[in-house]
Amino acid sequence: MEKIGADGQAWGKCLKPTALAAGLLLISFAAVSYSGTSGFKFSPMNAATTTSGESVSRPVFATLADYEKEALFRSFVEQYGKTYKTDEYTVKLGIFKDFLSLADARNMAEAAAGGSAVHGVTKFADLSQKEFEEYLGYSETTASLDPEHPTISAYAGTATSVDWSDKYTTGIKDQGYCGSCWAFSAVSQIESDAIRAGKLTTSDPLSTQQIVSCDAIDAACNGGDTEQAYQYVKENGGLSSDTTYPYTSYYGIVDTCDASQYATTSVSISNFATLRDDSLTATEIEENMKNYVMSTGPLSVCLDASTWSTYVSGVVAMCGSTVDHCVQVVGIDSEEGSWKIRNQWGTEWGEDGYIR
Repeated sequence: MEKIGADGQAWGKCLKPTALAAGLLLISFAAVSYSGTSGFKFSPMNAATTTSGESVSRPVFATLADYEKEALFRSFVEQYGKTYKTDEYTVKLGIFKDFLSLADARNMAEAAAGGSAVHGVTKFADLSQKEFEEYLGYSETTASLDPEHPTISAYAGTATSVDWSDKYTTGIKDQGYCGSCWAFSAVSQIESDAIRAGKLTTSDPLSTQQIVSCDAIDAACNGGDTEQAYQYVKENGGLSSDTTYPYTSYYGIVDTCDASQYATTSVSISNFATLRDDSLTATEIEENMKNYVMSTGPLSVCLDASTWSTYVSGVVAMCGSTVDHCVQVVGIDSEEGSWKIRNQWGTEWGEDGYIR
Protein backbone atom coordinates (compact mmCIF):
# COMPACT_ATOMS: atom_id res chain seq x y z
CA MET A 1 0.00 0.00 0.00
CA GLU A 2 1.76 3.12 -1.23
CA LYS A 3 5.48 3.18 -1.91
CA ILE A 4 7.45 3.50 1.29
CA GLY A 5 9.16 6.86 1.53
CA ALA A 6 8.73 7.53 -2.18
CA ASP A 7 7.20 10.95 -1.79
CA GLY A 8 6.16 11.35 1.82
CA GLN A 9 2.49 10.76 1.00
CA ALA A 10 2.19 7.51 2.89
CA TRP A 11 2.69 9.07 6.29
CA GLY A 12 1.00 12.43 6.15
CA LYS A 13 -1.91 11.14 4.12
CA CYS A 14 -2.30 7.40 4.07
CA LEU A 15 -1.22 5.76 7.29
CA LYS A 16 -1.88 6.82 10.84
CA PRO A 17 -0.25 4.51 13.41
CA THR A 18 -2.65 3.80 16.22
CA ALA A 19 -1.89 1.58 19.17
CA LEU A 20 -0.43 -1.69 20.30
CA ALA A 21 -1.94 -3.78 23.04
CA ALA A 22 0.45 -3.46 25.90
CA GLY A 23 -0.53 -6.17 28.31
CA LEU A 24 -2.12 -9.55 27.71
CA LEU A 25 -3.83 -12.11 29.92
CA LEU A 26 -3.03 -10.09 33.03
CA ILE A 27 0.68 -10.14 32.30
CA SER A 28 2.15 -6.71 32.79
CA PHE A 29 3.60 -5.57 29.53
CA ALA A 30 1.88 -3.14 28.48
CA ALA A 31 -2.78 -8.37 -10.85
CA VAL A 32 -1.41 -8.63 -13.91
CA SER A 33 -4.65 -9.34 -15.75
CA TYR A 34 -8.35 -9.08 -15.05
CA SER A 35 -11.11 -11.35 -16.29
CA GLY A 36 -14.23 -9.72 -14.90
CA THR A 37 -16.73 -11.59 -12.77
CA SER A 38 -18.38 -14.98 -13.20
CA GLY A 39 -16.28 -15.69 -16.26
CA PHE A 40 -17.52 -12.61 -18.14
CA LYS A 41 -14.50 -11.35 -20.07
CA PHE A 42 -14.27 -8.04 -21.84
CA SER A 43 -11.81 -6.24 -24.06
CA PRO A 44 -9.82 -4.29 -24.88
CA MET A 45 -7.40 -4.21 -22.00
CA ASN A 46 -5.03 -1.31 -21.46
CA ALA A 47 -1.44 -2.47 -21.06
CA ALA A 48 0.91 -0.33 -18.99
CA THR A 49 4.34 -0.55 -17.43
CA THR A 50 5.00 0.34 -13.78
CA THR A 51 7.95 2.36 -12.54
CA SER A 52 9.63 -0.96 -11.66
CA GLY A 53 9.17 -2.31 -15.19
CA GLU A 54 6.27 -4.64 -14.40
CA SER A 55 3.67 -5.10 -17.13
CA VAL A 56 0.09 -4.55 -15.98
CA SER A 57 -3.14 -5.00 -17.92
CA ARG A 58 -6.25 -3.15 -16.82
CA PRO A 59 -9.88 -3.31 -18.00
CA VAL A 60 -11.34 -0.44 -20.01
CA PHE A 61 -15.03 -0.34 -19.13
CA ALA A 62 -15.73 2.79 -21.20
CA THR A 63 -15.45 0.70 -24.38
CA LEU A 64 -18.38 -1.52 -23.38
CA ALA A 65 -21.78 -1.02 -24.97
CA ASP A 66 -24.75 -0.59 -22.62
CA TYR A 67 -25.90 -4.17 -23.17
CA GLU A 68 -22.40 -5.40 -22.25
CA LYS A 69 -22.41 -3.33 -19.08
CA GLU A 70 -25.78 -4.79 -18.13
CA ALA A 71 -24.47 -8.29 -18.84
CA LEU A 72 -21.55 -7.57 -16.53
CA PHE A 73 -24.01 -6.27 -13.93
CA ARG A 74 -26.03 -9.48 -14.15
CA SER A 75 -22.81 -11.47 -13.65
CA PHE A 76 -22.03 -9.32 -10.62
CA VAL A 77 -25.52 -9.90 -9.18
CA GLU A 78 -25.13 -13.66 -9.65
CA GLN A 79 -21.62 -13.88 -8.23
CA TYR A 80 -22.39 -11.93 -5.07
CA GLY A 81 -25.93 -13.23 -4.54
CA LYS A 82 -27.52 -9.79 -4.80
CA THR A 83 -31.30 -9.40 -4.73
CA TYR A 84 -33.20 -6.22 -5.56
CA LYS A 85 -36.80 -5.15 -5.56
CA THR A 86 -38.21 -4.53 -9.04
CA ASP A 87 -37.93 -0.76 -8.71
CA GLU A 88 -34.37 -1.04 -7.37
CA TYR A 89 -32.88 -2.85 -10.35
CA THR A 90 -32.68 0.17 -12.67
CA VAL A 91 -31.26 2.36 -9.91
CA LYS A 92 -28.60 -0.21 -9.01
CA LEU A 93 -27.71 -0.71 -12.68
CA GLY A 94 -27.13 3.03 -12.96
CA ILE A 95 -24.92 3.00 -9.86
CA PHE A 96 -23.03 0.03 -11.32
CA LYS A 97 -22.33 1.92 -14.54
CA ASP A 98 -21.05 4.88 -12.52
CA PHE A 99 -18.85 2.44 -10.60
CA LEU A 100 -17.32 1.22 -13.87
CA SER A 101 -16.50 4.81 -14.81
CA LEU A 102 -14.91 5.30 -11.38
CA ALA A 103 -12.78 2.17 -11.88
CA ASP A 104 -11.67 3.47 -15.27
CA ALA A 105 -10.65 6.82 -13.77
CA ARG A 106 -8.69 5.15 -10.99
CA ASN A 107 -6.95 2.83 -13.45
CA MET A 108 -5.92 5.83 -15.53
CA ALA A 109 -4.54 7.56 -12.44
CA GLU A 110 -2.60 4.45 -11.41
CA ALA A 111 -1.18 4.06 -14.92
CA ALA A 112 -0.10 7.71 -14.95
CA ALA A 113 1.61 7.25 -11.58
CA GLY A 114 3.39 4.08 -12.69
CA GLY A 115 1.64 1.93 -10.11
CA SER A 116 0.57 -1.68 -10.50
CA ALA A 117 -2.88 -1.48 -8.87
CA VAL A 118 -5.82 -2.74 -10.91
CA HIS A 119 -9.34 -1.43 -10.28
CA GLY A 120 -12.48 -3.23 -11.40
CA VAL A 121 -15.72 -4.89 -10.32
CA THR A 122 -15.86 -5.75 -6.61
CA LYS A 123 -18.52 -6.59 -4.02
CA PHE A 124 -19.15 -2.84 -3.62
CA ALA A 125 -20.09 -2.23 -7.25
CA ASP A 126 -23.75 -1.52 -6.48
CA LEU A 127 -22.93 1.18 -3.92
CA SER A 128 -22.49 4.85 -4.71
CA GLN A 129 -19.27 6.42 -3.46
CA LYS A 130 -21.24 8.14 -0.69
CA GLU A 131 -22.85 4.85 0.39
CA PHE A 132 -19.48 3.09 0.36
CA GLU A 133 -17.81 5.76 2.50
CA GLU A 134 -20.53 5.37 5.15
CA TYR A 135 -19.09 1.92 5.92
CA LEU A 136 -15.49 3.04 6.44
CA GLY A 137 -16.02 4.14 10.04
CA TYR A 138 -12.96 5.89 11.51
CA SER A 139 -13.92 8.74 13.83
CA GLU A 140 -11.21 10.22 16.03
CA THR A 141 -12.06 10.19 19.70
CA THR A 142 -12.33 13.40 21.67
CA ALA A 143 -11.69 11.56 24.94
CA SER A 144 -8.46 12.21 26.82
CA LEU A 145 -6.44 9.00 26.60
CA ASP A 146 -2.96 8.23 27.88
CA PRO A 147 -1.23 5.66 25.66
CA GLU A 148 2.39 4.73 26.16
CA HIS A 149 5.00 6.06 23.72
CA PRO A 150 7.62 3.31 23.38
CA THR A 151 11.11 3.78 22.01
CA ILE A 152 11.47 1.71 18.84
CA SER A 153 14.93 0.30 18.18
CA ALA A 154 16.35 0.23 14.68
CA TYR A 155 15.84 -3.05 12.84
CA ALA A 156 19.12 -4.95 13.12
CA GLY A 157 18.44 -7.74 10.64
CA THR A 158 19.32 -8.08 6.98
CA ALA A 159 15.94 -9.08 5.55
CA THR A 160 14.28 -6.68 3.13
CA SER A 161 10.76 -7.98 3.59
CA VAL A 162 8.53 -9.62 6.17
CA ASP A 163 5.00 -11.02 6.14
CA TRP A 164 3.32 -11.77 9.48
CA SER A 165 -0.01 -12.87 8.01
CA ASP A 166 -1.03 -16.36 9.21
CA LYS A 167 1.91 -16.25 11.64
CA TYR A 168 0.75 -13.55 14.06
CA THR A 169 -2.79 -13.11 12.70
CA THR A 170 -6.10 -14.89 12.71
CA GLY A 171 -8.06 -15.30 9.47
CA ILE A 172 -9.51 -12.53 7.32
CA LYS A 173 -12.79 -11.21 8.74
CA ASP A 174 -15.70 -9.27 7.26
CA GLN A 175 -17.19 -6.20 8.94
CA GLY A 176 -20.07 -6.16 6.44
CA TYR A 177 -22.26 -3.10 6.04
CA CYS A 178 -21.24 -1.64 9.39
CA GLY A 179 -18.69 1.09 10.06
CA SER A 180 -16.88 -1.04 12.63
CA CYS A 181 -13.40 -0.99 11.08
CA TRP A 182 -12.00 0.69 14.21
CA ALA A 183 -13.11 -2.24 16.37
CA PHE A 184 -11.78 -4.85 13.93
CA SER A 185 -8.41 -3.10 13.70
CA ALA A 186 -8.08 -2.93 17.49
CA VAL A 187 -9.12 -6.57 17.96
CA SER A 188 -6.73 -7.68 15.21
CA GLN A 189 -3.86 -5.96 17.02
CA ILE A 190 -4.76 -7.46 20.39
CA GLU A 191 -4.94 -10.90 18.73
CA SER A 192 -1.54 -10.43 17.08
CA ASP A 193 0.14 -9.30 20.30
CA ALA A 194 -1.42 -12.22 22.17
CA ILE A 195 -0.32 -14.71 19.51
CA ARG A 196 3.18 -13.23 19.57
CA ALA A 197 3.21 -13.65 23.37
CA GLY A 198 2.11 -17.29 23.08
CA LYS A 199 -1.26 -16.64 24.73
CA LEU A 200 -3.44 -17.31 21.66
CA THR A 201 -3.07 -19.23 18.41
CA THR A 202 -3.99 -18.14 14.90
CA SER A 203 -7.18 -20.17 15.33
CA ASP A 204 -8.38 -18.16 18.35
CA PRO A 205 -10.18 -15.03 17.09
CA LEU A 206 -11.41 -12.60 19.72
CA SER A 207 -14.81 -10.90 19.87
CA THR A 208 -15.22 -7.76 17.81
CA GLN A 209 -18.93 -7.71 18.61
CA GLN A 210 -18.19 -7.17 22.28
CA ILE A 211 -16.50 -3.86 21.47
CA VAL A 212 -19.13 -2.84 18.89
CA SER A 213 -22.00 -3.51 21.31
CA CYS A 214 -20.42 -2.63 24.65
CA ASP A 215 -18.01 0.26 24.07
CA ALA A 216 -20.32 3.11 25.13
CA ILE A 217 -17.95 5.89 24.01
CA ASP A 218 -17.56 4.92 20.36
CA ALA A 219 -20.53 4.74 17.98
CA ALA A 220 -20.66 1.07 16.94
CA CYS A 221 -21.55 0.86 13.21
CA ASN A 222 -21.43 4.64 12.94
CA GLY A 223 -17.70 4.78 13.60
CA GLY A 224 -15.11 4.89 16.33
CA ASP A 225 -11.44 5.07 17.26
CA THR A 226 -9.05 2.17 17.79
CA GLU A 227 -7.44 3.79 20.82
CA GLN A 228 -10.81 4.25 22.50
CA ALA A 229 -11.46 0.57 21.77
CA TYR A 230 -8.24 -0.35 23.61
CA GLN A 231 -9.35 1.83 26.49
CA TYR A 232 -12.64 -0.06 26.66
CA VAL A 233 -10.86 -3.43 26.74
CA LYS A 234 -8.48 -2.18 29.42
CA GLU A 235 -11.25 -0.84 31.64
CA ASN A 236 -13.64 -3.74 31.01
CA GLY A 237 -11.13 -6.37 32.07
CA GLY A 238 -10.66 -8.05 28.72
CA LEU A 239 -12.21 -9.53 25.60
CA SER A 240 -14.23 -12.67 25.13
CA SER A 241 -13.62 -15.08 22.28
CA ASP A 242 -15.43 -14.72 18.97
CA THR A 243 -16.95 -18.13 19.57
CA THR A 244 -18.52 -16.94 22.83
CA TYR A 245 -19.59 -13.51 21.55
CA PRO A 246 -19.77 -13.78 17.73
CA TYR A 247 -20.12 -10.92 15.27
CA THR A 248 -23.75 -10.13 14.41
CA SER A 249 -23.59 -6.57 13.06
CA TYR A 250 -22.82 -7.45 9.44
CA TYR A 251 -25.94 -5.64 8.21
CA GLY A 252 -25.52 -2.66 10.49
CA ILE A 253 -27.78 -3.86 13.30
CA VAL A 254 -26.18 -3.55 16.74
CA ASP A 255 -27.61 -5.63 19.56
CA THR A 256 -27.60 -4.33 23.13
CA CYS A 257 -24.46 -5.21 25.09
CA ASP A 258 -24.79 -8.64 26.70
CA ALA A 259 -22.41 -8.80 29.66
CA SER A 260 -23.10 -12.51 30.12
CA GLN A 261 -21.25 -13.18 26.86
CA TYR A 262 -17.99 -11.78 28.22
CA ALA A 263 -18.27 -13.05 31.77
CA THR A 264 -15.20 -15.14 30.95
CA THR A 265 -12.58 -13.23 28.98
CA SER A 266 -9.85 -14.74 26.82
CA VAL A 267 -7.44 -11.80 26.82
CA SER A 268 -7.03 -8.67 28.93
CA ILE A 269 -4.65 -5.74 28.47
CA SER A 270 -2.99 -3.56 31.07
CA ASN A 271 -2.25 -0.64 28.74
CA PHE A 272 -1.74 0.30 25.11
CA ALA A 273 0.88 2.19 23.15
CA THR A 274 1.07 4.39 20.08
CA LEU A 275 3.84 5.28 17.64
CA ARG A 276 2.28 8.67 17.02
CA ASP A 277 4.28 11.47 18.58
CA ASP A 278 3.92 15.18 17.89
CA SER A 279 7.61 15.67 18.65
CA LEU A 280 8.64 13.44 15.72
CA THR A 281 8.71 14.26 12.03
CA ALA A 282 6.71 12.22 9.52
CA THR A 283 9.95 10.61 8.36
CA GLU A 284 10.85 9.57 11.92
CA ILE A 285 7.38 8.10 12.49
CA GLU A 286 7.67 6.23 9.20
CA GLU A 287 11.02 4.81 10.27
CA ASN A 288 9.57 3.68 13.61
CA MET A 289 6.72 1.94 11.84
CA LYS A 290 9.08 0.17 9.47
CA ASN A 291 11.39 -0.88 12.31
CA TYR A 292 8.50 -2.16 14.42
CA VAL A 293 6.91 -4.21 11.64
CA MET A 294 10.23 -5.61 10.43
CA SER A 295 11.44 -6.61 13.89
CA THR A 296 8.32 -7.32 15.92
CA GLY A 297 4.98 -7.86 14.23
CA PRO A 298 1.77 -6.34 12.82
CA LEU A 299 0.68 -2.78 13.54
CA SER A 300 -2.79 -1.23 13.71
CA VAL A 301 -3.15 1.77 11.38
CA CYS A 302 -5.85 4.13 10.14
CA LEU A 303 -5.67 5.53 6.62
CA ASP A 304 -7.52 6.80 3.55
CA ALA A 305 -9.50 3.96 1.96
CA SER A 306 -11.84 6.10 -0.13
CA THR A 307 -10.58 4.53 -3.38
CA TRP A 308 -10.61 0.94 -2.15
CA SER A 309 -14.14 0.16 -3.32
CA THR A 310 -12.79 -0.69 -6.78
CA TYR A 311 -9.46 -2.27 -5.75
CA VAL A 312 -8.74 -5.70 -7.26
CA SER A 313 -4.97 -6.25 -7.03
CA GLY A 314 -1.49 -4.74 -7.17
CA VAL A 315 0.40 -2.01 -5.34
CA VAL A 316 -1.54 1.24 -4.94
CA ALA A 317 0.39 4.32 -6.02
CA MET A 318 -2.36 6.90 -5.61
CA CYS A 319 -3.53 7.85 -2.14
CA GLY A 320 -6.03 10.29 -0.67
CA SER A 321 -5.64 12.60 2.31
CA THR A 322 -8.61 11.80 4.58
CA VAL A 323 -8.17 9.27 7.38
CA ASP A 324 -11.40 7.25 7.24
CA HIS A 325 -10.66 3.55 7.76
CA CYS A 326 -8.71 1.36 10.20
CA VAL A 327 -6.89 -1.85 9.29
CA GLN A 328 -3.66 -3.68 10.17
CA VAL A 329 -0.22 -3.61 8.56
CA VAL A 330 1.04 -7.20 8.44
CA GLY A 331 4.09 -6.91 6.22
CA ILE A 332 6.62 -4.86 4.27
CA ASP A 333 8.40 -5.51 1.00
CA SER A 334 11.16 -2.90 0.75
CA GLU A 335 12.28 -4.06 -2.69
CA GLU A 336 8.77 -3.73 -4.08
CA GLY A 337 8.26 -0.62 -1.98
CA SER A 338 4.99 -1.62 -0.35
CA TRP A 339 3.11 -2.38 2.82
CA LYS A 340 0.90 -5.44 3.05
CA ILE A 341 -2.40 -4.42 4.62
CA ARG A 342 -4.87 -6.81 6.23
CA ASN A 343 -8.40 -5.53 5.66
CA GLN A 344 -11.69 -6.89 7.01
CA TRP A 345 -13.92 -7.01 3.93
CA GLY A 346 -13.78 -10.77 3.40
CA THR A 347 -11.46 -12.85 1.25
CA GLU A 348 -13.37 -12.11 -1.97
CA TRP A 349 -12.15 -8.50 -1.87
CA GLY A 350 -8.66 -7.46 -3.01
CA GLU A 351 -5.84 -9.98 -2.89
CA ASP A 352 -7.64 -12.59 -0.78
CA GLY A 353 -8.59 -9.88 1.70
CA TYR A 354 -5.31 -7.92 1.56
CA ILE A 355 -4.15 -4.79 -0.25
CA ARG A 356 -0.66 -3.53 -1.03
